[in-house]
Amino acid sequence: MTAYLFLLSTTAWASILSPGNVVRKVLFFVPTLLIVGFKYEIGFDWHVYARQFQHFSEIPPGEFFENFFIYVGIYQHEPLYVLFSYMGAHILGIYEVFYCALFLLFVYSTARLGKLIDTNTVAAFFVIHLFLLFTLEFSTLRQMVSLSILNLGISFTLEGRKIRGFAFLILSPFFQGSSAIFAIIFLLVGSTRRLMRVLLAFALIVAIAINAIGFTALASLLSGIVPGFLATKLTYYTEVRQFDFNMLETLFAISVYLVLGYFLFVNQKNQNSIVRDLSTFLLVLIAIAIAGFAITTMRNRMLYEIITVAALLLFSPHTKNPIFIRTTVIILGFIFFAASLTKATSFMYVPYQNYLWFQIWELKSDGPDRQDRLNSILRSRAAF
Repeated sequence: MTAYLFLLSTTAWASILSPGNVVRKVLFFVPTLLIVGFKYEIGFDWHVYARQFQHFSEIPPGEFFENFFIYVGIYQHEPLYVLFSYMGAHILGIYEVFYCALFLLFVYSTARLGKLIDTNTVAAFFVIHLFLLFTLEFSTLRQMVSLSILNLGISFTLEGRKIRGFAFLILSPFFQGSSAIFAIIFLLVGSTRRLMRVLLAFALIVAIAINAIGFTALASLLSGIVPGFLATKLTYYTEVRQFDFNMLETLFAISVYLVLGYFLFVNQKNQNSIVRDLSTFLLVLIAIAIAGFAITTMRNRMLYEIITVAALLLFSPHTKNPIFIRTTVIILGFIFFAASLTKATSFMYVPYQNYLWFQIWELKSDGPDRQDRLNSILRSRAAF
């Protein structure tokens, strides 16, 4: 836990220093790179990506490209991530170095988007760490890469480099499929205002309808008409993977979305066109997130992009940003962070492990043991 408190402290300190200050860059970049970039066998899903990476390192190029789509099917990962993983295995050779490189891509894409609205990016990352450290930054690697590509596409488009932006937006779902939702919505945001109103209204209707039906019932209904592997995934995410869901978490998430929703609604009419478009984009995502409250995975995937972009908007001088909104979001972030440390599955990231430290002192990781413990919880949940 000390590592996490150190990360938050240095990020907060760096955020109040002037942009040109060298100490600011060191305080932000070094702890972020070491603690997040070189985390070691902690978080969720690391074992899947590490095992795939190791497997690919043993496969010669000819065999890989000949059986490319077979590997896509075996791992059920999107094709561009599979390609990235293979290239990383043969160029970088060490999974933790590969992970660090992809995390740096996330930092770069976020900072690039923030630069368009003169954001205090370091302050934005303080909020991002509070909400997303143990999920997006530590666990969902494909989602992190996909959002990096997506946000590069958004920044290129907002800069007026529409062809390059469109290309990145189109590519993002090929790293993680859920980014298709973000890409389509962002493209629609640039359409006519009337179309945007129709989209918002439709999203709200869908949100109410899905919550009224219930996701478990919906999964059962669809299981007879969708392909088997999709039905299996629906069941997994609506029943097996719901071990951390509770009513308090739902109420808290609603509070976060209400606060951010108010802030974004105010800025939907901002004179700055970039702020206005990003605010409208996030409002639609919040509507979809409300529809996905019953599924932890869906709710989280919406939250990743909402928090990342909203954090940038919160610390931009161009936004209409009452002080209490920023303060409220930070307080909610601390509550969320503290709650994450007390969850039944917090053993997946507490205590912290660092790759460089473990290599220098030749320490043995207990990551596999933690994963076995999590698998045991999942199996008992499935049996129940």
